[in-house]
Amino acid sequence: MVVEGPGARTTVSRATFVASGAAAEGRRFRVQVASLGDETAAREVARLAEGAVGAPAVVRWNAETRTFQVRVGEYANREQAQAATASLRRAGLSGSWIAED
Repeated sequence: MVVEGPGARTTVSRATFVASGAAAEGRRFRVQVASLGDETAAREVARLAEGAVGAPAVVRWNAETRTFQVRVGEYANREQAQAATASLRRAGLSGSWIAED
């Protein structure tokens, strides 16, 4: 890149900014805690999961399985999500798995 100013002309390297971490990969990880047919039960599991992990939980309808999915957290990497599954197990919420969004 050439930069020109009063009485001067300089060639400089072009600056490139690159996202790092999960943003660079365009990935995020959540932990699916349950997939339930009853919305009230799904919301209760979400409340328990939030308490166990300390991260927001989301309850969403899955038309394909006709269930309410409970997912918790939004982690930058799989290791952080794995730590959340351990916390969920300690709280009595076993059977969770990591979902990549």
